[in-house]
Amino acid sequence: MKIADKKAIIQWKDLVAKIHLATEVSVLETKAEKQQRIASLQKDYAKFVEYYFPHYAKKGSTAKFQISAANALKRNPNDRRVVQWARGHAKSTHFCMMIPLWLKSQRESSVFNTMVLVGKSQDSAIRLLSDLQAELEGNQRYIADYGKQVRHGSW
Repeated sequence: MKIADKKAIIQWKDLVAKIHLATEVSVLETKAEKQQRIASLQKDYAKFVEYYFPHYAKKGSTAKFQISAANALKRNPNDRRVVQWARGHAKSTHFCMMIPLWLKSQRESSVFNTMVLVGKSQDSAIRLLSDLQAELEGNQRYIADYGKQVRHGSW
């Protein structure tokens, strides 16, 4: 194995561990409280982001244009779009991780079946997909609410 590959694996494992630490689950929550919380988060993209991704977003940090984009995709499951937000406005974080996981969490099966994301290069695609994989493997909150969703092998 190449040194660069070993370094990448170590960095990825560190990311999964950081996500795991940031997403502790309350053991005091009742089943009814959990169901109510999940239903509330499925309706509100900003709250969903704040709860499941505290390592990326602080309370009130999700911008109106990010919420609007997520809601537009929820309302229009056959939507096709090119997004050009300014550098630093979290295009990749929202469109490659947060919005897909929010849409996937929706109870209506017609909301989200397939999403195709296109990047500028294979290296970029691998990085973005590995971030999503790290969330699915390390995010205790998402796993507690939606179960394990990891497939082994090549992503």
